[in-house]
Amino acid sequence: MNATFWLLLAALSWPWQLPDNNQVVDNNGDAVAGECSALDFVELANDQAAAGDQLLPAEFELLVWNIYKQSRTNLVQQLEGYAATADVMALQEVVADQNWQSAGFLQPWYRYQAAAFNMLREGQYGTAGVSTIARVPAIDVCGWWAPEPWLPFPKTALLTAFQLPSQQLLWLVNLHAINFTVGTEDYLAQLIGVIDVLKFHSGPIIVTGDFNNWSDSRHHAVKQLQTELGLKAVTWSPDLRVRFFGRPIDHVFYRGLNVLAAVAETSDASDHGPLRVRFTLE
Repeated sequence: MNATFWLLLAALSWPWQLPDNNQVVDNNGDAVAGECSALDFVELANDQAAAGDQLLPAEFELLVWNIYKQSRTNLVQQLEGYAATADVMALQEVVADQNWQSAGFLQPWYRYQAAAFNMLREGQYGTAGVSTIARVPAIDVCGWWAPEPWLPFPKTALLTAFQLPSQQLLWLVNLHAINFTVGTEDYLAQLIGVIDVLKFHSGPIIVTGDFNNWSDSRHHAVKQLQTELGLKAVTWSPDLRVRFFGRPIDHVFYRGLNVLAAVAETSDASDHGPLRVRFTLE
């Protein structure tokens, strides 16, 4: 039997449900936004003073981590340690189950999640998908949903806009890219959806997450994203990022910011390692 059959069999054996609509949810699981529309963000791109006094600091730390659906028992403890110095966390494969929702260290944070599907844990469903978590509220938020051609549920990406002390807005995209495809048509379409919104923004941008760019063609698609948006890649020394087919698949791309420090670590709490980057304004 081919690989497609086994992937579908595994997916259908999971206790999961699809949400009724594509929605971004907050700390309480309430829907606060839907799909990103380029037209909706034209106005936001021109509104650089919308945030009031809740600002991301001029120097801030970003944590990026695929946390493997919190499948390992030491994940929350390790994440709490990294969160102590972070200002924003861009996490992939988050399952917002009861244990996650009640984690004490997360309570002061503002949490946004692009709901991909609902996963059954200990008798209750928790929302699964990328989640961006920050010490200050986002000015605006929206998501993207990209169907996995061989699986019944999508991959998600999340855009959060934060006010900076410079009166600019930082647009941060937290991406979990499509994994199982033949060719790159669907993969490229997911990235183009992000490009089509971010091209309206002239200010600072971060695009980060698990890109699943394990082939030459996927690597070139990510390069297209970088080129069209004028993004630099954070570099790592030593580079301890997880690799698939010899390629690192977790990335942090940016513009309009300076990198003060960048650390890629290994961890036994997930099948990916955490990335930490300290940024300052240009």
